[in-house]
Amino acid sequence: MVKPHKFNTLAIVGFVLAFIIPIVGLILSIIAVSDTKKKDEKGHGLAIAGIIISAAYMIFSLLIIIGSLAYLGSLDPNLLLVDSCNIQGFNCEADVAADGTVIFEATNLYEDMTSGAIMIGECQKTFDSWDVGKTKIFNCFDPENIHPGYYKSDILLSYTTEESNFPRTVFGTVRKMLE
Repeated sequence: MVKPHKFNTLAIVGFVLAFIIPIVGLILSIIAVSDTKKKDEKGHGLAIAGIIISAAYMIFSLLIIIGSLAYLGSLDPNLLLVDSCNIQGFNCEADVAADGTVIFEATNLYEDMTSGAIMIGECQKTFDSWDVGKTKIFNCFDPENIHPGYYKSDILLSYTTEESNFPRTVFGTVRKMLE
C-alpha cells in the first residue's frame, strides 16, 4: 500500500503568515520549499506562493513608507545633507553665509606647491606657494551655489610643483547647511 503524501505544515503556516507577518511568512516559506523536496511532501507550490506574496507585500509596504515620508517632507535632501568638505590631499572646511559669502579653509597634506589656483563654484583665487602642513584661507562670493537651506559646490585645485611645471589638478566638493 502506497502511503499518501502529507501536506507540509511549514508551507501552510508560511503561506498564511505571508499575509499577516510577511517577514516570518517569507522565512517559513523558504524553509518549506527545501522541506517539501527533502521529505517528498505536498505544499511546494504553496511555499513558493508564500515567498512571492511575502516579498511583494514587503516591497509594497516599503514603497508606501517611502512615499509617505516623501509626501510629508521627511525625505527632503536639505534635511539629510551632512556638512562636508572633501578634496584629495587636503583637510578642509567651509563656512557659508546665506548671501553666498564663502570662507574656505584648507590645509595642504599632499606636496609643496609653487603656484596654483583654486576654484570654489564660480569663485577663483590664485596663490603663490603652499607648503605641506600649511593652511590657507580663501574668501569668495558664490551665490550661484546657494540652494534653499544649503550650499553645495565643486572644488577644483590646479597647481605646479618645483619638480614639475606641468599643472596637476585635484577635485572635491563642499556641502554646508545654512543657518
